[in-house]
Parts: sequence; structure tokens; C-alpha cells
Amino acid sequence: MPQASVVIVTRNRKEVAERAVASALAQQGDVEVLVFHDASPDGTVGYLRGKFTDPRFRVHAATERKGYIVQRNLAARMATSPVVFSIDDDAEFVDGAVVGEVLRLFDHPRVGAVLIPFHNCAPGEAGQLMTVVAPDDGRVHVTNTFIGTAYAVRRDVFLAIGGFQELLYHWGEESEYSQRLLGAGYVIRVGTRPSIRHYPGMVAGKYSRKVNRYISRNRLLTVWFDAPRVYLMPLWLVQHAVLARQLLRKPSEFLATAEGAFMAYGSVFTAWSKRKPLPRQVFKLWLLLRERKIVDFEQIQDRLPGALEMAHAEPVHKS
Repeated sequence: MPQASVVIVTRNRKEVAERAVASALAQQGDVEVLVFHDASPDGTVGYLRGKFTDPRFRVHAATERKGYIVQRNLAARMATSPVVFSIDDDAEFVDGAVVGEVLRLFDHPRVGAVLIPFHNCAPGEAGQLMTVVAPDDGRVHVTNTFIGTAYAVRRDVFLAIGGFQELLYHWGEESEYSQRLLGAGYVIRVGTRPSIRHYPGMVAGKYSRKVNRYISRNRLLTVWFDAPRVYLMPLWLVQHAVLARQLLRKPSEFLATAEGAFMAYGSVFTAWSKRKPLPRQVFKLWLLLRERKIVDFEQIQDRLPGALEMAHAEPVHKS
């Protein structure tokens, strides 16, 4: 069994994905690298298989486009290691020590995921730091969520609580998952150094009308899925206010934002049974973590619910 699985989901960006795969295969230790191409018509599978012959590398060839959330869930099911890493196809690890460093952060039994700090940068530039960074003091520092291009999760816990909510389809799945993770008794630990470079500017139109539509939709749906009843209507109204403020700033996005909101209303009725609100105290704790950004674990450990019985409260990695 490998120590870790690195997952990369890609579509129609074979040359970009090549660099991501190379940085994953350069990781020290026993690491498998899994690429899930989302029904790319550009010859991604043959291209990458021709570039990489390392036995640790596998490509899953999808025949139907499902979106990266579905593909990441599938990747977690197909991975063979206890920890699953994810980077976007337009990202790379900064050096070969990253996976080993992050694995050591799973030495506490309550750590269910790790936020890996990363930079957004143009090619050849240092870039802008996009997340908090924990002090390297040996203590467990936690936060409320992570970003899809730079995270690692305990595979057993991820699968036990159902992975990402596939109904979201595109954007926002990390925040929704992190709430359920906290409800299961696990926290998101913060990494101690920026370890990934992300190049979103390389792909034209990344923040398209489609993306804006799903951002609007999924902000509302995440509240619907997880917020306790007492918070549901106030937060639903708050999210509408946030969307309205965005429209005042960018009137050109009115159509996409309105479409997203109406999509959310429709999804509520078609997925009524998927609403599983968190206990009020757990949801309040998640809101506290969101507000403070980074918190010492000892300050909140007494407020956590019991960890999933199936995981036996054992760390996935022992230092």
C-alpha cells in the first residue's frame, strides 16, 4: 500500500496537466499518482501515458463528462492509500518534500484533513499567498475549510461521511464537506508552509459565466444542506444580500447570479432528502473557525462531537 495518493482531475488541458503530474511523481516516498480525465476529447489519456511510464502513475479515462467533484469522489474510492491529496491540473508541488511533510500532520487522531497553503501566481512569479499558514511549533492549528487545489484528506473518513456533495457539481464543495467533517468529530489542520503553486491565469475564461452561476447557486445550497433550522432562514437571507452586493459591484454578472439563485431554488425541491442539518453547537463552532481563520486545537477540542466509530480515533500517520 502506498503512503499517499495524489489525485489530479483534468479536462482538455493535457500540456498543463503534464507539469502537475511531473511534480507529483517527484514526491519522495511511496506515492501513487492518479489522473482522472473528465471525458477530454483532446487526447489527454494517450498524451499523458506517452509522457509518463512510471508504474506509480495511472490514468482513469472517463467516457462521460461528470465534473471534477464527481471525479474526485471516484478517485478517493479508487485510491489505495490512507491519505488522498488533490491538486488542480494547473498547479504543482513546490518541491519533493511536500507529501511527506503533510503526512506528518495527520499524527493526531482528530485530524481529518489538511489545508495545504498555496500561492496563486503567474508563470515565473512568486505569487499571492491565498490561505493562512500555521506556525511550525508542533501544535495542531485548525481552520474551517480548505481549497480544492491544495488539500489532503483521510480516505476512510472521507468515504464514511459521503465525500463531496455531488449535487453542487462545480465550486463550493470544500466548505460543505468541511461542515460535515466537523460534525463527524474531525478538524482541518493548517499546513506550516506554502507548498503548492497554482496558475489559474494560464487558462482563459476560468471565471466564466458558468462558474459565477454555480458560485451563486452553491452558496445558497450549502446553507440549505447543513445549517440548523434556527440558522437556516437568517443565513439564506444573508447569502441573498451577499449576491445582491456582488451585483452592485458587477452589474454585468446579473444574469449568471440570477440563474444561479433560481437553480438553487429548484435544487432544494428536487433534493429535499439531502438536507441533514448539523447540531447547533457544531455549526456555531464552524462559524467560529470561519471567523477566526486559524485556532489552536486545544481551544476547541472540548466542543467537538465524538469521532466516527469506524476510525477508532486513531491517527492515520504516526510520527
